[in-house]
Amino acid sequence: MTEYIIYTDGACDPNPGPGGWSAVFTENGIRKKVLSGGEKPTTNNRMELTAALRALESLPSGASAVVYTDSQYLMLGITSWLPNWVKRGWKRQGGKLANEDLWRALHIQIQRVKVKWNWLRGHAGTPMNELADREARKAIPR
Repeated sequence: MTEYIIYTDGACDPNPGPGGWSAVFTENGIRKKVLSGGEKPTTNNRMELTAALRALESLPSGASAVVYTDSQYLMLGITSWLPNWVKRGWKRQGGKLANEDLWRALHIQIQRVKVKWNWLRGHAGTPMNELADREARKAIPR
């Protein structure tokens, strides 16, 4: 069974403002496919979530994926905070949950696709992460 290796990134210029996202699919360290898009107005956090969401939505049900992100917001949200938000009816301990629509959609996708999440430092020279960043920036509507 194929395991998809995906690098995601989001960008906004300025933040908030117009933003772009990208997901780079790789095989053996070589770029195979890039998904990207943009929105305005938006935020960097929304673009980070959108990149992961669009990547997972593109996979067949039952697929297995390893997703790399440089977003602490995405990483902590999906691996630590999400179960408590679900238990509380999509509320944070402090009240309203930002980007609830995207978190709900991601929650659906992680029921459909098996995902291993990995955080990596952004702008640290990881080639596919750097490519994801460039593609997200190129996708920002001007």
